[in-house]
Amino acid sequence: MNTLLLIAYLTELLCAVGATLYYKKIKEANLKFFVVYLWYVFINEMVIIYLKQAGLLNFQLVNLYSFITVNYVLWITYKKIDIDKLKSTSITLFFLSLLIFIIEFIYKGSYEVWLVSKTLGPLICVISFSLYISNQFQSNITTNPFRQLFTYFLLGFALFFVASPVILVARTFYVSEDSTSLGLSYLMAIVVILMYSIFSLGFIISTKEASSSEFENK
Repeated sequence: MNTLLLIAYLTELLCAVGATLYYKKIKEANLKFFVVYLWYVFINEMVIIYLKQAGLLNFQLVNLYSFITVNYVLWITYKKIDIDKLKSTSITLFFLSLLIFIIEFIYKGSYEVWLVSKTLGPLICVISFSLYISNQFQSNITTNPFRQLFTYFLLGFALFFVASPVILVARTFYVSEDSTSLGLSYLMAIVVILMYSIFSLGFIISTKEASSSEFENK
């Protein structure tokens, strides 16, 4: 396995371990299921590696990962927005994403890559992030955002969601060029390393927030 890819997997593991150690802080930031998500991602990656080597896997688990990641992030972002108009737009984006994934699943099944969903889903998340930022400005919140764990959640995923569709589309055009495709894989590994490093940094330097249920009704 390439050293850069190995570092990416190690970063995922360390992030999941860090999330477990900082579970109380994560729970108080209304992100308690983030711990479960991070462990899911790491275990999913290991299973994918094993099944690919055994020749038993195409895109099923990769597609499932995209579905879970995009819609989990959209739901969490929706729960963080307070202004009614922005909140309504955010939940609309969530259901739009679900619809896109469902349509592509019906059309392609699970054995082909969901290119449309993996491209549009992240872009929808970026739009949702902009709604959250607008919510913060309109709410006149004075708390230092870099002391809030959700800021690092947002920054990490924003990096991933901006980069991944571009890299994915580029790989579809250069799939027959081994050196270019490999270079794009390494670039994706760097993005992953940065994303999980941002999450881990957030666990360490963010402050505790008032405790409340992550999925309470607003």
